[in-house]
Amino acid sequence: VAYNRYFSHWSYRSIWYTTQLLLCIFGFLDIVWVKRWNILIGIPDKFFSMGDKVIVGVIDQLNQMPMYVLAAVLCPPGMEATVFAANMSLHNLGWDISAYAGIFIQELFGGIAPPAFANLGWFLLICSLCRLLPILFVPLLIPPGSPRSREHEFTSLMGSRFVGNGIDVIVTTDTSSLLSETRER
Repeated sequence: VAYNRYFSHWSYRSIWYTTQLLLCIFGFLDIVWVKRWNILIGIPDKFFSMGDKVIVGVIDQLNQMPMYVLAAVLCPPGMEATVFAANMSLHNLGWDISAYAGIFIQELFGGIAPPAFANLGWFLLICSLCRLLPILFVPLLIPPGSPRSREHEFTSLMGSRFVGNGIDVIVTTDTSSLLSETRER
């Protein structure tokens, strides 16, 4: 409901920029929790951690919603389940890569082990800042347009051809055939 009401008129790029920046900012709350600054301002751990996880969960859903909307607009008829499965697979791959990247960063700090948890604050800072990395790819991978745009508007926004990563994607407006055809250069 919030997405349809507040974000459907925003461009896809603006939504991703905003939600990714918010995810980075809220990632800094982990540092606040580890340093126990939440206690200093009077917020118990139980409420602080619950509030943080709920807010980050909502922002993460808002971050993913444009991809589903964009896929629904450009998806060929009858391929909705396949496109959704591909999106979820890529999402899960991203989580797996981030987990391995986190392990690699931990090793760079010499590990983070109890009871001292040395360098945990620095680790959390770097992890939070890493959430800004996807912003670099938004202009390359995310088309202009908004969730209210339709297939024909994408062809006029992107021209007849969207080029990226060595693959030409030719977008057609003939909905009786596939909406996109790819061929290797």
